[in-house]
Amino acid sequence: MVTDNGSLDEQLRCELAKITSELESAKTEIDRLVQRVSQLSESARGYHVVLEHRAEQSSGTGSVSASWVESLRPLKHKDQLIAIAERQKGRLLVSEAATIMYLSKLINTKKRKNAYNIVSGYATGLADEGIFEKVGPGEFRVVGFEGNSPYLNDL
Repeated sequence: MVTDNGSLDEQLRCELAKITSELESAKTEIDRLVQRVSQLSESARGYHVVLEHRAEQSSGTGSVSASWVESLRPLKHKDQLIAIAERQKGRLLVSEAATIMYLSKLINTKKRKNAYNIVSGYATGLADEGIFEKVGPGEFRVVGFEGNSPYLNDL
């Protein structure tokens, strides 16, 4: 008995194309979900920092921290970012800094996402100037940080 290998080959090619397309779609969705997990983790860390700060304020132990935030007000945004990074032991997470500056109203914008974009732009500019070093997505380090800073004296 003779079979038509041409039609079987065509069916196999069609199934292979379907599976390949579904595989690519699944890979794209996984990449999107991994990126979303990263974004949510950064946001959660930022909110955690702010909640700790607010808990310190409400317990009465945060008066120094509140004055520290107030001491940032007269500074320019770039200097505020340097001070925040130095307080975080030389490390700046853009998400945390954006949350701190947004909730403390150091950045006057309606959306936290806008604050994130502003902070990210300033941090990148500071990296271009050699003040920060980019160590990962949304993460910077103060170049040559040794723990000595006029901003840390208020802690």
